[in-house]
Amino acid sequence: MDKPRALNPDPRMIAMIVAMACLAATGCRRGPRNYLNENDQLRRDNMELRQQIQELEQAVALRVAEVERLQQQPGRTPVAVEGAKVPHVTAVRFDRYSGAIDTDGNGTDDIVRLYVRTLDEQGRFIPAAGRAVVQAVLIKPGGITELLNEKTYDPQAFDTAYRSGLTGTHYTLELALPSPLPPDADQATVKLTFTDAATGASLTHEMPVSIHR
Repeated sequence: MDKPRALNPDPRMIAMIVAMACLAATGCRRGPRNYLNENDQLRRDNMELRQQIQELEQAVALRVAEVERLQQQPGRTPVAVEGAKVPHVTAVRFDRYSGAIDTDGNGTDDIVRLYVRTLDEQGRFIPAAGRAVVQAVLIKPGGITELLNEKTYDPQAFDTAYRSGLTGTHYTLELALPSPLPPDADQATVKLTFTDAATGASLTHEMPVSIHR
């Protein structure tokens, strides 16, 4: 009975199989891969995930602290403390990096993103509850105004807009810009009107925003 002969694979055949496996692993992409851009994207994704995790952890910790506080004070009524001044919202401001941005990469700004800080009488950030209205207005020659868009954040939506993380503590509000933009819409005035649920006070703030095409 003859012994089976040892297989001697052709090196060219092995090279061809390896090349086909590499093509399949990379999704049959052609041309060199841009590892620099991919690494940048991964770093951005990781940073966003870390910020989201941090925000969720802080939100859970605050909820737990609130539940514990309520459990420790069953049926008790608030007692006034002499000399203590309860802080409340006296001003609203836009934090840095607020402005119009291009979210779809077509070269034209499509939303206005505002980082809103609610401040007490000492200029310190203080969490707030209430309703916010954001407006973007185009001011034309002669003082004529044209409303580009308006959006109302009810108390629940405003509360959901709270952010605290690597970019600081603020409320992130967004307003879509019209598409297409008016031909003379190179700059708009953005106005925020916030009505505080605790005091009923109506606070406003506005700033000019450059719009890029």
